[in-house]
Amino acid sequence: MGKDMFRAAMWLLALAVAGAVSVVAAAEGRLKIKNVSQLRVFEPHVDVNLKPRPIFEVNPVFIRSPARSVVVSTSYSWICSYPERAAFSQIISLRNSVCHLVSLPATISNMSAPLRANNDDMWRRNYNGIVAATILDGSNVHPRIFFAVQGENKNEIIGGQKIHNTVMDDDKSDCFSEARNGAYFDCWKFYFSFVNAAIATPSSDGSVSAADMGPIIWPSAGYLRNGKRISAGVRSPSLFSDSRWIYVFYNDTSSEKEQGRGGGLKVARASASDQAPNFVPFFSGTFDVNNRSLPPNFDKKNIAKFLELSGGKADPLWSPALQTTKFRVAKIKNSKFYIGVSESGGFNNMIWSLDLRLSPDLVHWSEPVRIPGATAADWKGGNLHYPDFYWDDVAAGGIDIEAFSIIGNGGHGRIVKIDISASLEN
Repeated sequence: MGKDMFRAAMWLLALAVAGAVSVVAAAEGRLKIKNVSQLRVFEPHVDVNLKPRPIFEVNPVFIRSPARSVVVSTSYSWICSYPERAAFSQIISLRNSVCHLVSLPATISNMSAPLRANNDDMWRRNYNGIVAATILDGSNVHPRIFFAVQGENKNEIIGGQKIHNTVMDDDKSDCFSEARNGAYFDCWKFYFSFVNAAIATPSSDGSVSAADMGPIIWPSAGYLRNGKRISAGVRSPSLFSDSRWIYVFYNDTSSEKEQGRGGGLKVARASASDQAPNFVPFFSGTFDVNNRSLPPNFDKKNIAKFLELSGGKADPLWSPALQTTKFRVAKIKNSKFYIGVSESGGFNNMIWSLDLRLSPDLVHWSEPVRIPGATAADWKGGNLHYPDFYWDDVAAGGIDIEAFSIIGNGGHGRIVKIDISASLEN
């Protein structure tokens, strides 16, 4: 039995264990996990004629209005339609789908796409993948789609060619991110990430023409100080929206000692009615409109001038939060509470885990409730990465706490899914 199969088998066995776990309170509410199903694995089928080939590197992003679509992302993104009553396995296999290329980084130069990066687009040089979406103007006949986009700028070897980052002088370093021996290795020394956005209105044929907004979130400490890196930037955005606000949860790699200039899992929000939303981070107990995330007078066309400037001050949602890789949020149906699922650890001798948290207001979160069996010695041992709530649960007005699902990436392009039964107790 191969190592991947062995790890999967052990994780399956652990997840099959039913029963109560730790109970955690959050402002009069207590979350209790009662049962977790076995991990189910789905193997997507992708049309070999699509170039560049769609890759499920991260979770697929589902859009239910105005047409049912799924966004498949790696450093570039495809948007594909799916039938009204398609099963989960049919949707992610892209069978009977009409697909349109929606984003490309600057490093792919021989194709066109609505969100194609130019060499000067520092915020999406090597990576330009859509990782979350929410519908604005939901009652409108032609609603807008707000995309959260992960951007990267790094030293990277692509097709044998060395691509240098454009954020910081690498002094002709030989440190490059690259794929080798069936795995991908990042050169973190010359890696920078950005949280970007695009707003789109789909056309009648299902294609999407998106307007690039550039960065919407900035690291609290900035990127550089005197030409030297002080943070790797912000990354791993997720979205939650209601009738008034768009919330972006993100990871900030800042490490300054001043309050609000450190790192961790953070949140910022913007008005859902704004044509070009301006995000304000949560700091010192409030969202202060005078403390915007982007530096004053930010202009993406002159982004290099802002790299040494700090972003708005922002507090982490819990501590320690530097090890939180991903955090997704959903409303609990018929309840005042929100639920979040996080992926944490796996590096620097910290165990990898999946946890649930409870919140009454999206900024004050309970201590974590560990999902039974969802632990491993390191990142490679985890079999459900970039967790998200199953979109049909969320689209139905919120998740049913007694029966909901979490999907994630299982490695090698596979999508995995677990079903959870939990309860809220006063």
